[in-house]
Amino acid sequence: MSKELYYLSDFFVGDELCGGAELSDAAIIEHLDIPVNKLRYNKLDSAIKKDGFYIVSNRSLFSPYDIKKLVKYKNYVVVEHDYQFIIGPGNGRNPYLFKDAIVPSVWQGQLEFYKNAKAVFFQTKFQQHLFEINKVEGNFVSMSTTPYSKEDFKFFREMLSYGERPQHRKFAIVDSDKDIKNTEGAVAYCEANKLDYDLIPSMEREDFLRKLSEYPALVFLPKTPESCCRLVTEARILGLNVITPPTYGAPHEEWFRLSGLSLVDELERITLEESIPSMKKYILRGIK
Repeated sequence: MSKELYYLSDFFVGDELCGGAELSDAAIIEHLDIPVNKLRYNKLDSAIKKDGFYIVSNRSLFSPYDIKKLVKYKNYVVVEHDYQFIIGPGNGRNPYLFKDAIVPSVWQGQLEFYKNAKAVFFQTKFQQHLFEINKVEGNFVSMSTTPYSKEDFKFFREMLSYGERPQHRKFAIVDSDKDIKNTEGAVAYCEANKLDYDLIPSMEREDFLRKLSEYPALVFLPKTPESCCRLVTEARILGLNVITPPTYGAPHEEWFRLSGLSLVDELERITLEESIPSMKKYILRGIK
């Protein structure tokens, strides 16, 4: 008899706090096409058992007791959206706060959690590398991209089918109040280089992408090493050039040189032919 399969995370799409990690989780669940029970951090009481199997995503709000049970039973895989082996200082989980991105052992945690997982899935090789240079142990697998849903791929193709769109001559900067997105730094860069720019405010995702597509280039200078970066990936899909440092996942992947439909096709191929089958192999083995 197959074990019950559960997807554990702080939040899911539809919750008030929903970002790139939640969108990626939704895409993974869709593409796996396996019956799965979604459980938020506040619904885990007695849910973690020896005879279940678990896909564990963001877990900042999990209790230490829940993490210990998973480590004990060793019946889980990890979908890592962040750098959750860092437990301080502050809340940033940012390896770049330390020299050469090497996090002192006093600021490392959950090491047994990674080590005892059947597999730990990273969005990019860059993200995986930051774990490896910090001597975090585990069965590591790179998905080579942030996962997108079928509806996402359909939307991108529809957007690109419109042909040329009216374009501003200005550069785009995302107007974010999150310090790690470094809107201030992008503005300073444009002003220092005498580049005209527009700040794009927060709006519904599809409206935002339509707006972004009107610009020739995006200026994005993040302060933290993002796992992949949906924003930059989507900018490349829409044909924008990107002024950005190679200090996060996306610029290091082979597909980053592509744009438009060729990039959509490649991301879909990686997802359906490589990433999801790799993950599914471990999950099917775990639930049988």
